Amino acid sequence: MTEEIVIKVEHMSKVYPLYEKKTDRLKETFFGKKLHKEYFALKNITFTIFKGENIGLLGVNVPRYEQETGSLFRHLQLWRELYT
Repeated sequence: MTEEIVIKVEHMSKVYPLYEKKTDRLKETFFGKKLHKEYFALKNITFTIFKGENIGLLGVNVPRYEQETGSLFRHLQLWRELYT
């Protein structure tokens, strides 16, 4: 009996631009010069969840994790609708 894969994620990354000044975002938009540093919240994450398994996320910034997991699960729901 083979285990049924419910969710499979490969090479997922999430990056946030970090600006020193609030005005740098606007300057970057108009002038095209990169004024931010990149912060990788996730970098090259791969995982598989099989039917019947549970997952949990731990971290110190709970609102951020709620936002990220909501985004992740919206993407996964869209994927399931498109490919199943």
